Parts: sequence; C-alpha cells; structure tokens
Amino acid sequence: MVLTLRIALILAGMAVACMAAEVPAPVGPLVSNERWPRTVDLKTWAQDVLRIEGVENASETAQGKAFFTWLRLYCRMAVGGMIQAHEGPYGKESYVVDAHKNLFVYGWGYCDTCSRIADAAWDELKGDPNAAERVVIQHKEGGFHTMYRLRMDGNYGAFDPRYGYYLIENDSPDARILDWAEVGVDENIRKNEGFRHRSKPFFEIRGKELDRAYEVEPAYFPNQDSWTKAGKPAEHAFGDSQYQMGTAFHDMNFRLPRGTTITRYWDNSARKFYRPISERANRELPFLPSGRFYRVTEDSHEGSWVKTDPNYLRAKPYLQRIPKGEGYDAELEGSLTIGQAWGEIVYEPDLRNGFLSDVLLPESTLVESKTAPYLRPRDAAKGGSAILDFYSPYVLVDGQLDASVAGEGTTIEIRTLAPKHQGSHQPDVWSEWQELPVASGKLTTELGRPRFNGKDVSIHGVYRFQLRVNVKGNQNGSAAGLSALRMKLQFENAIMSIPQIFEGKNPMKFAVKDAGRLKGPVTVTYRYQTAAGERSHEKQLRPGNFKNNVASYTINAPGLIRCNSVSVRY
Repeated sequence: MVLTLRIALILAGMAVACMAAEVPAPVGPLVSNERWPRTVDLKTWAQDVLRIEGVENASETAQGKAFFTWLRLYCRMAVGGMIQAHEGPYGKESYVVDAHKNLFVYGWGYCDTCSRIADAAWDELKGDPNAAERVVIQHKEGGFHTMYRLRMDGNYGAFDPRYGYYLIENDSPDARILDWAEVGVDENIRKNEGFRHRSKPFFEIRGKELDRAYEVEPAYFPNQDSWTKAGKPAEHAFGDSQYQMGTAFHDMNFRLPRGTTITRYWDNSARKFYRPISERANRELPFLPSGRFYRVTEDSHEGSWVKTDPNYLRAKPYLQRIPKGEGYDAELEGSLTIGQAWGEIVYEPDLRNGFLSDVLLPESTLVESKTAPYLRPRDAAKGGSAILDFYSPYVLVDGQLDASVAGEGTTIEIRTLAPKHQGSHQPDVWSEWQELPVASGKLTTELGRPRFNGKDVSIHGVYRFQLRVNVKGNQNGSAAGLSALRMKLQFENAIMSIPQIFEGKNPMKFAVKDAGRLKGPVTVTYRYQTAAGERSHEKQLRPGNFKNNVASYTINAPGLIRCNSVSVRY
C-alpha cells in the first residue's frame, strides 16, 4: 500500500511538472554528437556509453567495465568547494540525490553520489530493479563508505568508483568480476596487483585507499537490517539500494524561445559557480576563488592518473591549471586537472514580431502588439498582467535584466521555483513575487548572486523563474506595457556534459520534442582550437531539415585539439 501510494505520488508529480513547464517554445536536448554520450536521461546516457565503447552487444561483464569507466569520468570527487551538491532554501540547502543533477549538472560528488547514480542508471538500462545495488560499509572508526554492485551475466560484481577499482577472477579480458564477499579475501587483491587485465585505474589514490580495500571482510549482508541484526560488524558490506524504478529526475531539456542564444564553454574563466551557504554544504571544503577541481592532477600521487586511468586521455584536452596562492592543496596547486565549466543564455526577443509568445503562459491577460509597447492590455482601461516563463536545465548562477516599460504604475516582478533535491516528482514551491526597481520607465538589475541574501528573490541556485508584467488600467487611453526586454543568464554545468566534437568526422544531431514548433532557422556554431589557431564550424538548420524531430548533419574538424565553445542561436 505504501509503495503503491509512493508510485502514485511520483506519477502525479511527473504530470504536474510537465503541465507546469508547458510553453510554446521548442524544447529538447538540442545538439549532440554520436561520438559523445547524450545527457538526456540515465538510460540514454548509458546506452550511448556502451555504443561508443562498442560493447552494446557484448557480454554484460564487458558492459559493466565500460559503464564503470565512464561513470568515473562524469562523477568525480573535488577539491576547492562543495564536493556534493546541495540545493534548496537560502541557508537550508539539502543534499541532492537527483541522479540527473549529480551526473549531468554538477559532475562532482562523494562515493555515495556516484554509487546512487550507478544503482539507478544500470537498473534503467537493464529494465530490472534488481540489476544494480548500492552497497555500504562502515569503517572501524565509524565513518561510512559507499560502493555498488552490478548483476552481469548471471552474477553480481563489485565496483568502487571512488577508490577506482574492481577485482577480476583471473587475468583474462573476459574474466568474471568478483563480488563484495570475494573482495574481502586479501589474496584476491594481491593477485589482481599483478594482473595485466586488472581494473584501470587500480585505485585512484593508492596508499590509504588500497589499505581500505584490504580491510573489507569476506562476507556480504543483503540489506541493512540483516547487517544490524548481526551486530553492525565493521568492514562488512551490506546492500542498501535507494532507487525506485521510474523515478522522475530533473528535466535536462533546454527551452529555445525565439531570440535566444545558448553558449557553453569548456573552461571556468567566467568564475560562474553556484555557492550555497548552509553549514552542511560548506562543512568539508571551503569554496575557493577558482572553483572546484578533480582531486588528482597530472603530477600528484606519482603521476598515477596519467599512467593508469583511461579517462586521462579523454580529459587531457580540457585540463586547467590549479592556481597557486588560493588555498588549494600544495600537492595539487600549479598542476593540470579537470575543472569546472559554464554557459550563458542570452534572450533578446524581437517584440515587434511576436517572439514573446514563446515564453508567455496561457493565463496572461496582456496581448502582443506591432507597435510599442509591444506587450499591452487588450483594453487599456482594464489593464492586465502577463507571466513570462524561463527555464535552464543547468543551475543558474547570475543574470542581468534590462527592460523598458511604458505607463505610470507599470511594474515587473520576479519569482523563482525552488530547486528539487530529490527529483522532479517533488511538488512545485514558488517564492513570493518581488517587484524589481523601475526608474523613469527603465529597469536594469542583477538577478543572481548580488540578490542572494535570504531576503530578495534571486535566481542563484535555481533552474526556473518567472517575470510578471503588470499594467494598471487607465481611462485616458494612453498605451502602457512592455517596450523592450533583454536578459543574460549564466549557469554552471559539468564539463563532461557539453557535447564534444573531435578531429575528423563528427555525425551530429539536433533534436527537439516537436519540430513543428520551430518557426525559423536554428544556427549551431562550434569554435575549436587547432595548432594554427581557433577555427569554427557553423550550420544553419531550417524546419524542413527535420525528420521525426531530428536534423542530422556532419562536422569535419581537421586538426582539432580541443573544443572552445558551442552555441545554439534561434
């Protein structure tokens, strides 16, 4: 009964979320490259990983190994700030367990973060609620560590994505992966030390983390209750799956109203980082000026990352140098590793030609006009209001709004939708409306970090917000309403979530849920670095280019070293 009610609530939440977000603008994952995983949902991402690795039809053991490698590329432990994402009300931000956010939006997390993702993604990939399991172990000194296990070819195998290892039965490429009770046999670790086909890396940071593996005991409890009844023995792994099949996670679709340009950058030069302020979010590591970096570098730990981890070569073109003198660990500063990334949405609609209709909610009582003000009451004497709805699949950090209004008493207000730390099935919780300062018919204001103070409405740390234009009724018939609108929004996104292109041919797709909503061309521009300097590739896609809501084309990028940015303009 409880489970049935929980599922019903999840499905109801999914329906509410979908209805609430409905606007006329095209939506979709937009641009993707068949040579890089799509960040649409967990199942699609996992399917792409297996296809790219060439193991979609291979044994499940081969698939599990590929899954492990790419999971570690997308979900890393950080230094320089919030390791695990926290979202929520100002000063009361909660631990994020939404797998889409942890894998695609942030890309950082604890051992628990990556293991929860594995639990959910492998279940969805296999369509089986028992295909994967989150696994927990308590150390002798009291702290907990989280891992996972996958069912592959009829057997379960143990993986530790944070420490970076799994054990194999024998030294062959198709060897069975040992389960947790077998990991507890020290001889199995010693044998794997000498195996040529052992996991890569064989421990992300050797030393303490290898010692931790040797402490695992040769037993496994199916759940926490059985472990508790046995007296909570230290260093004994127990199953603790937290995933409910079909959970509605964060919507990863962009909206594309006319007048929009979305640009994503493979660097952290803008220093656009989301920074919650709760004690829990800041408990372990302070936020440092240059943001978060991967906890290993090219030079740290005797260069183990470079020598043993296949993900190093995937990350190499995008490495950033950890600056000195900002508080980073002395072993890491001055060396290269993976950093953060950012993006920007510029919205500058042609109000004269009705572009605002792409973001107008149906309950709006203002109408569009060919002359200024371009959004006005149908009946000037009665006045009215209109709500403009905006959404980013990546966490907003800052924003700047410029607008012009006509008519005495015309106002613009803002409210934000509270972020959901568990999934999109959670109920919508909106802030109160707050009026933004208009002076002499002009509005120029910051929307993000400068307003993040617990009193003002701020977009810092949220994904969706609304602007409401209010026009008072007047009896003299003079025009009143919105005359101009321009907005810039900056967001943080995981660097591996940006669709890369590579040297040579890249089979590209541009996808939307309903291509019938496109009313004009979309332009996709990649800027990339070569030995001779920056080059670019631009492709214009017209509504007629779409078949089954997808437009396909090819990018040839000779001499590409790394991508600099990708933009979508509509």
